[in-house]
Amino acid sequence: MTGLRERKKQRVRAAILDSAEAMLRERGFEATRIRDVIEPVEISEPTFFKYFASKQRLVDELALQWLRDSTAAWPRPAVDGSARREILEPLGVALGPFVDALQRDRSYVRLLLNHSSLWNPQGTARGKHAESGHPLHETTMAGFRAMADFFGQLQKEGHIRHDVDPLQVSEIAFGIFRTTLQLWATGYWAVEYELSDRLSSAFDILLQGLAIRE
Repeated sequence: MTGLRERKKQRVRAAILDSAEAMLRERGFEATRIRDVIEPVEISEPTFFKYFASKQRLVDELALQWLRDSTAAWPRPAVDGSARREILEPLGVALGPFVDALQRDRSYVRLLLNHSSLWNPQGTARGKHAESGHPLHETTMAGFRAMADFFGQLQKEGHIRHDVDPLQVSEIAFGIFRTTLQLWATGYWAVEYELSDRLSSAFDILLQGLAIRE
């Protein structure tokens, strides 16, 4: 009986998320009401709140789901130890599928950036999702660790300076990525450009600062 009950809960949860995503894509955050989300699912508002404490938490879950789906095919950044003309190459390969997904889904990315705690240190610090073990926290930390491992590997291979902390470099890289992404998604500069080109240029500047000094 417990197994059946749990499967039913999972189906209801998935139905809520599917309904919410469809509504958000069509109407935007402000115009999407909880009562509209639950109508196709045929549940009451009290039942909804058993699954999600607020609309904010619902959007956080959608952000996590989107992040997992978008990064599912990420290759592991690797440096083979051979001399490279462009150290950015392995990082570009790793981020390529993710950046492609971002570019295809710009309006939804903008909604998630503006209304969820996705890649938002201030937002995650305020909520329970900042706690160790929470899926959004774990997904974010995994990104930091992967980036730190990547820069640590570059250090071992002698491609970048040895007097820098790989974790701090990953913090800087994360800041570059999030700022560049947010400015692109919101059309801040009122000039159209490819996100991939902007990120490549930004990371190239970072790596110039990490280059070994003669």
